[in-house]
Amino acid sequence: MDLIGQLAGALGVDSGTAEKVAGSVLGVVRHHAPEGALSDLFDKAPGAAGWLEKAGPLLSPAQGATGDSLSDVVGTLGGLLGGSGGGAGGILQGAAALQGVTGVLEKLGVSPELAAKAVPLVVSFIRSSLGDEGFAALLQKVPFLEELSTVGSGKAGGLGGLLGGFLK
Repeated sequence: MDLIGQLAGALGVDSGTAEKVAGSVLGVVRHHAPEGALSDLFDKAPGAAGWLEKAGPLLSPAQGATGDSLSDVVGTLGGLLGGSGGGAGGILQGAAALQGVTGVLEKLGVSPELAAKAVPLVVSFIRSSLGDEGFAALLQKVPFLEELSTVGSGKAGGLGGLLGGFLK
């Protein structure tokens, strides 16, 4: 089954909404990733760019997709702890990305619990599209993707788990 079918089934939404969910997750990841980090994905999975386009109105900064105070605090902490270079910074970026995804998906009527199901599906799609070597290269640029892949699995426990993993 393709990503859109998986998302539609897992979230109980139609395919159009599932495309917006996929695009929203990709858009928030792209927002928190270095410039051009997802270029290979868009080259290998051209449909992903269309999903991103469909989610565009949900991702506009004017609508607060990632610009609230929690994201600002997490971003500041990430900068103080080493920015995007993995480790604590990667965990904090993952927390900010997860919080951003949750906020955007709520605009589509997707609860945080269902968002926790959507995020790992999209990360799995990224991994399968890029292959092991491509995904490993992407993780060097976007280390928080590893954290996002475990959301909802009991390994990370969502936003609290991402932050809790850092605070241990």
